[in-house]
Amino acid sequence: MQLRARGQNVPLSWRLTGIAALEHVTTTDRNSVAIVTGAANGIGRSIAQLLASKGFFVGIVDLEEGAVNSVAGELAAEFGVRAVGAVADVSDLEACVEAYESIERALGAPCALVNNAGIVVRKKARFEDLPAGHFEEMMSVHVGGTLNW
Repeated sequence: MQLRARGQNVPLSWRLTGIAALEHVTTTDRNSVAIVTGAANGIGRSIAQLLASKGFFVGIVDLEEGAVNSVAGELAAEFGVRAVGAVADVSDLEACVEAYESIERALGAPCALVNNAGIVVRKKARFEDLPAGHFEEMMSVHVGGTLNW
């Protein structure tokens, strides 16, 4: 099984980067599985919708169980693909492993991953004025979360 991007074959381990790259992705296997972190809303949800529209089965990963299950149900109904939600804090390695295994059991082995989960500063402040705990949380999600997947 190969993914195709802009007419080029890429290995299964290829990690999708950027929404523009996704516009050109197709799958040659009717059972290709993609995982999208931070997929309960916003950009992550749009990415999951785009992948589902291209025929991917989609694993929805986010913090809220109701939200991930709702998005998974919407994708299945709208695009006729299999989709499943998994709750995980991407900064928690054990939670990521459990989410991955849950998605793999339900949909099959993933061939694509979109590391989209992230947090933003809600308060307008200069970087040096942020509390240390907030910076550590951002690093844990943005960097640690990427490494955990």
